[in-house]
Amino acid sequence: MTEEQDQEQKEPTLEDVQNELKELRAKHIELADNLLRKQADFDNYRKRMQKEKDESIRFANADLIEGMLEVLDDFTRAEQATQDSPSIDTLKQGISMIRTNLESVLNKRGLQKMVCVGNPFDPSIHQAIAMVDGDVQEATVAEEYQSGYRLHDRVIRPAKVRVVMPKTQGESDGG
Repeated sequence: MTEEQDQEQKEPTLEDVQNELKELRAKHIELADNLLRKQADFDNYRKRMQKEKDESIRFANADLIEGMLEVLDDFTRAEQATQDSPSIDTLKQGISMIRTNLESVLNKRGLQKMVCVGNPFDPSIHQAIAMVDGDVQEATVAEEYQSGYRLHDRVIRPAKVRVVMPKTQGESDGG
């Protein structure tokens, strides 16, 4: 190769620069178009996810409500039964059956009643509304005034309880 040919290969011609510029402009337009499409796709995705979330929240309790309709039907039947037979025993039996059905509906959906009496007092699951001194080594739940419940593993209502507290040192020594 001669020096002149070597020089021509190193320096692009005006035509080369214009062709490269056209290619870069075309690439720029393509990338800008792709970006707009991706932004639109993402915006549509975001809107779809928000709509699904709103729907999910709106109908989150549908399963629970469907189960509660059975309990509502039981109340209706109990009312009709007391009109046909105004016996207190019939009413008691009906109420007991409704309570059992309601507990079953709620248990199927993750609600669990906490067992408290005789267990150590735990302020994260118990609300002490009365305390008495007694012969115990540690604070212990003696009586339950209102049941506490967990939904799955989260406490949704602490139990209201009476707590037996260990006697203080001065009291146990008699002085």
